[in-house]
Parts: sequence; C-alpha cells; structure tokens
Amino acid sequence: MKLLKYCLITIMLLFTLSLFAQNYMDIMNTFEGPWGNSEYGKWMATLDFNADGVDDLFVLARSGPPSPSEVHIFWGANNFEYNDTPDCIIPMTGSDAGYGIFACGDVNGDGYDDITIAGLLMFDSPSPNFHYFRFYYGGPNAEIDFTDYDYEYGYLVGPGYYSDREWFTSCLGDVNGDGCDDMGFILQRESSTRGLGVMLGGAFEMVIVENVIDTSYPSNIEPVGDLNNDNYADLAVGYRNYSNEDFTKIYYGDSTLSLTDYEIICNYEQTYQFNGAITVGDMNGDGLPDFLYPITENYHSDNFGLALWGNSFENSTLYPIQCNPPYSTFIRGSGGFGQWIKHGDFNGDGYSDFVGGNSSYGLWDGTAAIWLGGANPNGIYDLQLTCPIYPEFSGYFGSNVNVGDYNNDGYDDIAISAPDDWGGYATPGYVTIYAGNPNLTDTTVSNEDNDVFPQASTNLIIYPNPVSSKDIKLNLKLVGILPKNIEKAMVSVYNLKGQKVYERKLNPSNIKNSSDAIKLESLASGLYIATIKINNKRLATSKFIVK
Repeated sequence: MKLLKYCLITIMLLFTLSLFAQNYMDIMNTFEGPWGNSEYGKWMATLDFNADGVDDLFVLARSGPPSPSEVHIFWGANNFEYNDTPDCIIPMTGSDAGYGIFACGDVNGDGYDDITIAGLLMFDSPSPNFHYFRFYYGGPNAEIDFTDYDYEYGYLVGPGYYSDREWFTSCLGDVNGDGCDDMGFILQRESSTRGLGVMLGGAFEMVIVENVIDTSYPSNIEPVGDLNNDNYADLAVGYRNYSNEDFTKIYYGDSTLSLTDYEIICNYEQTYQFNGAITVGDMNGDGLPDFLYPITENYHSDNFGLALWGNSFENSTLYPIQCNPPYSTFIRGSGGFGQWIKHGDFNGDGYSDFVGGNSSYGLWDGTAAIWLGGANPNGIYDLQLTCPIYPEFSGYFGSNVNVGDYNNDGYDDIAISAPDDWGGYATPGYVTIYAGNPNLTDTTVSNEDNDVFPQASTNLIIYPNPVSSKDIKLNLKLVGILPKNIEKAMVSVYNLKGQKVYERKLNPSNIKNSSDAIKLESLASGLYIATIKINNKRLATSKFIVK
C-alpha cells in the first residue's frame, strides 16, 4: 500500500513539474548592422549554400544610392556561437541592388540549396527601371562573391515602379514534380489589381493562380506541404476579390499544374483577417503536414488556427492559436507569411515546432513566440521571446524569423531580426540567434487555460564591450525575470578553450537591482564568455571582447 502511495505521489510530482516547466532558449549570438538605417535582418535567408551539411545564415544590409547594399554570410559551424562578425561580406552592384533576399529551395534540380536576391536598377527618370530576381546556385563549389549570377528573371517597369512589380513570397517545394523547387509570387500589374503566381523552377516560367485581387487587403501564396501524399507539393492562396469576399484555398500540385484540384477552407465576407495558410511541418508525428490558417473575423483578435491535417480540411483537428494577453497575436507582420512564420525541431524530439513573430507588438517593440509539437499538440504557445535590450534603441523585433541548426548540435535555432528604428534614431538593426535545446517542453495545460506562460531566459548585458585590456572593468546588467529568492549569486568567465579564468561571488542585493560590476586582471586580448548562476543554476550567459 505504501509503495502504491509513493508511486502515485511521484507521478503527481512529475506531472506538476511538466506542467510548470520553465522553457528557455539561450541567446547564442547577436549581430549588428554595419551602419545606421541599414534595416539589418529585414531580409534574411537560411540554407545550406556551401553544401557542407550545416545551415548557413544570409543577412541583407540595405542602403540606398549611391552606397551599395551588402549581403553578410555567416557559415554554419560547430563554433557558430563564437562568430561575432560575418564570414563573408558581399557588396551588391547596381544603384539600388539588393532589397530582398530569399532561400528559394533547389530551383535548378542539382540537389543543392539556392538563393535569390531582388533588386532594382534605377535609371534617369522618366526612363524605365529594371526590376530583377537574380538566382545563385549553391553547392560545394558555389561562387560566393555574387559578381555573377546563374540566372536572372527581370523586367522593365515605369518610373512609378512600386505600382507595377512582382514579389517573391516563399519556396513552395516541387509543385509539378519535375525535380526543381517552385516559388510563390505576388504579381502587381497595375495600381489597383494584383495576382498570385507560381514561378516554375528550372524553366523560370510564371503560372498565374489567381488573377484579379483587391490590393487593399493582404494576399499570400505559401507552401502547405504534400497534404494528399501524392509526392507533389501543395500550396495555399489567400486573397480578397472585388466582390468583398475573402478566400483561403488549398491547391493540390500535379504534373501539369492544372490548378483545377483545390479546396476552399475559408470563405468570409468583408473581414479584416489575414488570408492564406502556411505549413508548420508535422507537429503531431502522423506523417502528414500541418498548417496555420485564418479563423476569425476580427483583425485585432487572435487570427490564426492550427490545423492538424486529416485527409481533408473537414477531417482535420483544429485549435485556435492562443496568446497572452488576448487579442494581441504573436504572429503578425508585413509581407508574406513566410517571412515571420518558420518551423523546425527546436528540442530534437522528432516533432515539428514553429515560431512566429509580430513586429508591432507592444508599441512596435516586437515579440515572438514558439509552439512545440508532440503527440498531442495544441494552440497554446510554449515560450515567448521578448525584444532584447540592444546597445542602441531599436525595435520591430520579430519582423523576420529564420530557423536552422546553425551550430550543428542537432537542435534547430531561431534567428529573429529587429531591423528598424522607431523614434527617429538611426539604429543599425540587429539579428539575435536563440539556441535550440532538449529541455523545451510542450505546455500541457488545456486550450482554455489563461495562465501566464513562460518568457525567454534572462539576458545578460555586458558593457563596455569591447573593453580595454589595460582596465578591465565590466558592468553587468540582467534584463528579464529574476528568481524571487536569491540566496547565492556567482559570475564565472571562460576563455574559448572552456577554461575558467575568473570567478567571483556577487552581492544578491545588487542582483535584485539587476546590476553589478566586476574588475578583471591579466586577461589576454580575445573573446570571453561570462556566465551568471543564481542559487547554483545558470541564469544567463553573454560574450565580451578584450582588446
């Protein structure tokens, strides 16, 4: 009887621990834009461009004429977290080259990831301007100087080029089964009309999916995976027509791309929600892709649902995406869904997880959140990632999110950008990398539970950084939620070999006030890692440079 009692108590304790487990993702790295107003990270792409088996991160730094834009490449590697500067900086040619960068899949069918860069060559007004998408093919011998492109899709547009253009949304996968990945495009031919199209990889021909769309409302064309398991990628479109009807449709791929086989999953009249759907991978491990779709008629409410796909939308299991506070979604941005919703496996459990960003959250500070997959996933977010305190005043955190295993540890990481300043400050923009880890746990509370869910781990800000080797005095500032009872605090400093070079107890009262300072001696120039432990548990980690 006692044994049974102890077993029941143990099970209850384990359940309670899982219910209130504190999810966290450490900040692996933060990259800063090269100049003010560079909109760093507004456009990012993740792919294995050099075919070494590790995901690489491409970040665009934008600049207007006469200065060229730059592409910053961070090669994925085991020591990615120690990389503070780009491995390659590629200046773009042209008067306004490089105002969008996208991972486009394998568009030439050679088995390697490719990338495309959007740009505009501006000529003297009123001459036409040249709008282009230049494709660069990846592989073990890929050229990385970008002085020459492998294929260019371009066209001339008039002086008012913003009213007549085409725009990449995302890689759709191989929709027609020809071995080349295809791409979604928004087509704006006149100031008041818009269409949605599929650009076929390999042939680079545009196939129109929907032709006449109201430009006053969002429209999207995004991937949803192979829903009917026929080895053709399927796609979703969302738009409003001129009869004030909002549609979200699933088109099923086939060898001819006939676009005759589709399913309408949402049809509203005069609503304000985002239309369309986007895959979030296989969240429940049943072998079928799942996706997000619009579920409400109020632009200001939580406007996405999670569809765990059955053999049709009717037979799917549906969950509303719930956020805290209510009516303030964590997934909303500008451009296609694919810029601010990405999926991967953040905890290495074999189930797909996804992250969504909202750059307008909290008066444009921005935020992001993750939803973890599992045997019984739900619509409740499992971790909120709040806007870090950057060295300079910046916002719009969550404008673009990318996912990849940048440090090759088996857990997908998340890159989130804060590209724009607000309040008139010429900030450079920042990209922060959050490290995936095996301790992330799917929240087990019910969909109706309105408890406050865990936020990201506390950030450690070190300044000045870099610091002079002649007088190594560091100020430590903790940003985030601190433990209520702080009995013991310790700071440790490690070199890149993992050797502890400094350790000191910190005053708990100073920690409670979120700041302290330490003075180091006899440190050689180089990169170091500082870790703060509270009550013998690691709270925050950050890097600093000694010059």
